[in-house]
Amino acid sequence: MNLKSFVLCGIMLPCAMAIFACSDSETSNPIANGPTGAFVGVKYHMTLDEANQNFLLDRTYNQDVCIRQNEQYEFTTIVGSSYAERDYAFIGDTLVTFNKKYQEDYGEVFVGGTNGQIRNKWRLMNECRFIPESNSIKCATAEELGSKALHTITYYEFTQDTLYSSVMDLNGKVLDPEAQNKDEYDDFTDSYYMQNNMYVVVAVHEGTVLDGFDHPEELFFGSDVDDYAQRNGIVINSRTKNYISFTYKSQTFEMEFTKALKLFNGNGSHVEIDATFKSDNGTCTLNYMSEDKVTSDVCKAENASWLEFYPEPSNGNLSYDKATRYHIGNATEFKECIESLVKK
Repeated sequence: MNLKSFVLCGIMLPCAMAIFACSDSETSNPIANGPTGAFVGVKYHMTLDEANQNFLLDRTYNQDVCIRQNEQYEFTTIVGSSYAERDYAFIGDTLVTFNKKYQEDYGEVFVGGTNGQIRNKWRLMNECRFIPESNSIKCATAEELGSKALHTITYYEFTQDTLYSSVMDLNGKVLDPEAQNKDEYDDFTDSYYMQNNMYVVVAVHEGTVLDGFDHPEELFFGSDVDDYAQRNGIVINSRTKNYISFTYKSQTFEMEFTKALKLFNGNGSHVEIDATFKSDNGTCTLNYMSEDKVTSDVCKAENASWLEFYPEPSNGNLSYDKATRYHIGNATEFKECIESLVKK
C-alpha cells in the first residue's frame, strides 16, 4: 500500500481496544479460553454482517460510581452497557475499520490477515490512520514518531460472534490488561501540557479570555513544542525532557517537571505531577493527582471539589450527578498563577 506521512498526535496509551474508548473495555479472565486456547486480553460480543461489511460490538460492565442526589452522596457499583458500530473495507491486503456516518473521523488500520476475509487475526498499525473522506491511509514516519512511538503491539482476532484483542510488548510478552503499567512517554517539555502553558503566556499578551488549559494529564500526550514556539514568536533558550527555558516578548520563563508518573490498566489511570513555572515576576508551583476510580472513602460531601460529576439522565430528566473519577491539586490555580507572572 502507498503510505503517506502524517504527524501522529497524542497516542501513547496502548489501549486494549481502539474501537471502544480505553476506559470502556471489558477485561477478560486471563485464563479464559480464547480462539487458540489460553487467552490473555480483552474480548467483546460481536455481531458480524459480512454481506454489508459492518459489525456491532456490545457489552455490559460493572463500574464503581459516586452518586450525588439532593446533596446526599452514595457509593455504589452499577451495571452499564455500551456498543460500537463499525464498517470495514479492504485496501489490497489491508483491513480498515471506520464509521460511514462520520467520514471526518479517522479509522483504524490492520495488516497480517487474509485479503477479503475479516475473520482472521490482524495486527493494529498503531502509527497509521484510515481517512474515509479520501479513502486513503496515512502513516507517520519514524522521524515524525520519535519518542511518541508506542511500545506495544496490538492484535485483533475477529470471529463470527466474538472479537478478541491482545497486547504484546516489543519482546513478545503478552500484557495482562488488568496489570498496572507505567506510561513510557517521558519528553514532558514536548507535550500538549507544555504547549498549553506557553499558550497561556501568549494569550495574556493578546488579551484572550482563557477557559480550560488546566489539564495536567496532557503532560503524557506528545506535541511539537518547537514548531509551536516558532509559529508564535517564542524563542526556546534550552530544553531537556524535564526542563525548558523560553523567551516571549523580552520576558524569560522556566518550567521544570519534578514529578511525572502515570500508571494505567484496562480500568483507567493514576497520575501524579509536580512542577514549577518561573519568571522574574515570581514562581508558581503545581501539585496534582488524578485517579480513574472512586472509592467509598472519596465519595463524601467534604470531597465534592475533588470529584468530577456529570449529570445522569433518568426517564428523560436530569435527576442526579455521577462521578467515576476524581483529582486533587491546584491545576486551575497554577494556570492563573502563570497568567499573573506575564508582564504586559
